[in-house]
Amino acid sequence: MFLDGVEVAVDLARRAGVDVQFVLEDNGGTASGSVRGVSALVDRGAVAILGPLAAGNVRAASEAAPRRLAFFSPTARDLPDGHRGVYSMGAGDPAAGLVLADAATGLGYYDAVVIHPRSPGETLEATAFADAYRAVGGTVRRRIEYLPGTTTFEEPLLEAKSLAPRLLVVAAPPADIELLAPQIAFFGLDTIGVQVAGTAGWTRRAVMEGVARRHTDRVISVNSLAPDAVEDLPADFVAAYERRFRRSLHSMVPATGFDLFRMALAAYGAGRRTSGDLVAALERLHRFAGVTGSYSFADGRLTREYFPVRIYGGSLHPVDTEFPDAGGADPVGPRPRSGTR
Repeated sequence: MFLDGVEVAVDLARRAGVDVQFVLEDNGGTASGSVRGVSALVDRGAVAILGPLAAGNVRAASEAAPRRLAFFSPTARDLPDGHRGVYSMGAGDPAAGLVLADAATGLGYYDAVVIHPRSPGETLEATAFADAYRAVGGTVRRRIEYLPGTTTFEEPLLEAKSLAPRLLVVAAPPADIELLAPQIAFFGLDTIGVQVAGTAGWTRRAVMEGVARRHTDRVISVNSLAPDAVEDLPADFVAAYERRFRRSLHSMVPATGFDLFRMALAAYGAGRRTSGDLVAALERLHRFAGVTGSYSFADGRLTREYFPVRIYGGSLHPVDTEFPDAGGADPVGPRPRSGTR
């Protein structure tokens, strides 16, 4: 599906008169295959490589490549240290934590406990939240880590409950949130009036559609589209996809391939002709308008623009929207404090 989106981007570039070559090397899902594939692409003169998908294969590929050859992975959850020009949409984004911290303090929440897995991307986002939260006067009473692959969250949730924070921040991937969100109520955190918040995993389709609404209603989160924006993919992208493949588009995955290719092409089209120059041009891109959001580069990372939102009724709303509580009585959440941002 990722390659489908790349092919659509190549088609549209060629229709616009751009002489672009797209060469596919199958790594077989292995590190050795990734090294072989990179070698073949470098021999062909590639200045940007879209992939690999897995973190281990990205590491093997980047170590085998000339320095500053650009790599774009849609899914790798970890990035190799010391390799400039290696980017991933799945490696965590500090911007998500920064925007969430601003939203939480703007609503008057200055006392938090943070829960996150012991994995690089979520640790990055949780750290960004905690640092930004403290910078504006918030108190992070504790950061509670759990091991990736955890399915029962009794220990971290009861620890959080014993601290009785006003805000519980869950910085976790969607698969964890699907399991963890119902357990927040099961282990009684709803009885102490805690406000739940979290990074962008909460606004993913798998969570919004797969978790009972009573466990996501009123959660404060962030999303790569503003709450009043149309969630559907742009009609011209969908039409180009369906014209090429003669089938309906039912996934966001092709759109990530489309966006990553267009970012590389935008930098290359700025007159950069070597891999090193391409990386430098990429990192000057700011608020690049993709079909899946707006992208920039900061501190050597690919970052998105995020918007604070509140989840209610399976939809995203402006973060300061107030909804009735479960009993239909008082509004949930404090109003912003005057003069405290």
